[in-house]
Amino acid sequence: MDWNLIGSIFWKFSLGVSLLALTALAGYLCAAVGSLRNSLNSIRNTLNSVENMVNQEIGELITDVDKTVKEVNEELPQLLQNLNGLTAS
Repeated sequence: MDWNLIGSIFWKFSLGVSLLALTALAGYLCAAVGSLRNSLNSIRNTLNSVENMVNQEIGELITDVDKTVKEVNEELPQLLQNLNGLTAS
């Protein structure tokens, strides 16, 4: 056999195997990036849900505090009058 033919076949076979390996690596990298993207989307959705829940809870808390402050403001003059009466006696 001719050594040039054997060298040519070996070179083409090596190149083919290398290209297959690079294709597999590119496919793996695309799958990994896709998986990472899905994970990041899931994290973003979770953070948005948490933000909405916190905003809702804080809104309710602010409403409750506002009601309490209004009630205290309404009862404060009577409370001060009772306190003045206690200190006077």
